[in-house]
Amino acid sequence: MLITLNTPREKFWGALLEISPAGLSVRGVDLNSLDDFARQLRAGDPVAPAAVFFPMHRVERVELDVRSGEIPSLSERFESKSGRGAGTLFELSGGIQPEITVGCTLAQAQRRLVRATYDAVGQDLAHAAEVLDLSEDELRSWLAR
Repeated sequence: MLITLNTPREKFWGALLEISPAGLSVRGVDLNSLDDFARQLRAGDPVAPAAVFFPMHRVERVELDVRSGEIPSLSERFESKSGRGAGTLFELSGGIQPEITVGCTLAQAQRRLVRATYDAVGQDLAHAAEVLDLSEDELRSWLAR
């Protein structure tokens, strides 16, 4: 996922660990550091992605990291630079699994994001629909899948 934050403006690439009304927990790398991080991994340096929390008031946008036609996804570019797949990079100890990871389908990611958002707002249909920019009927349809 690519998360755009405000105040200060920054972008963070990684896997969503948890979403709540308070914010997002993510395991990943600041986008400005991604090339350096990939080079360090390729060189065998002992580096790991950070597990961070972003308060919801800073979250401006959340995007899935997917290929766009001929333009490779960030995970594809990262793998070619680092020699490591992003899926293995974001694995966590203790059995914690990210909600949306590299390798899940777009449909799976969308369903998980809709469900996590709905749960994060206390299953308030109107609020979740507003956050997701969906009508309440569209949200009901997503939740039924």
